[in-house]
Amino acid sequence: MIHRSFSVGSFLSARMLLSLALLLAGSAAGARDLMFQGNVKDQEVLIFDDGFWRFSDSGGERCTTVASVGELCAMPSSWAPFPQSDTKALRPRFVRGAFEGFVTSLTPIVGPVGNQSVNRTLTDLADFEGGDAPTLLTENDTQLGDFEGEQIVYLHGDRIVVFSIFDQNGRVLIFQTQRRGFTLFHKDHQTAHANLIDAVVLEAFDG
Repeated sequence: MIHRSFSVGSFLSARMLLSLALLLAGSAAGARDLMFQGNVKDQEVLIFDDGFWRFSDSGGERCTTVASVGELCAMPSSWAPFPQSDTKALRPRFVRGAFEGFVTSLTPIVGPVGNQSVNRTLTDLADFEGGDAPTLLTENDTQLGDFEGEQIVYLHGDRIVVFSIFDQNGRVLIFQTQRRGFTLFHKDHQTAHANLIDAVVLEAFDG
């Protein structure tokens, strides 16, 4: 593992940092190795061998706005927003080691959100189109505060894809995490998924 500490002048923007990180991009299949650590505009950042970069925990929790959901607030080592050029993306992605995750919602426009709409959305979000059909591993009731929900775990190829779905007074909240290279929903994935849910501060929605 190469670990090099460096200092970057204040002229280096986050966008330039992202470009630098992408030049280092390799295979994302294995565990990430830390390649560089340094400061950008007085903020410590970490760059990994697969091109991913994140802020260090030294700056504390960081909150990312998620449209029609609220905010996801977490230490970067827990759930870091994936660097993306669109800082106003409606569905920002988050990374925790080998796990990827996000949260989104279906907001009713005319009448309640139907099961068909939810199922179609899950298929699109998990990229289940093409190849083998996903295998349903488990389906359990779950809870988010006062909101009832359901957790569904799928195996699709070499991916474990987990959804937790909650009814927030008519708005459907969808949390998704996934991990590649596994065929079982292990304890560490369960913990990561639960932490993603716990990190979200919901905005009010009254139907």
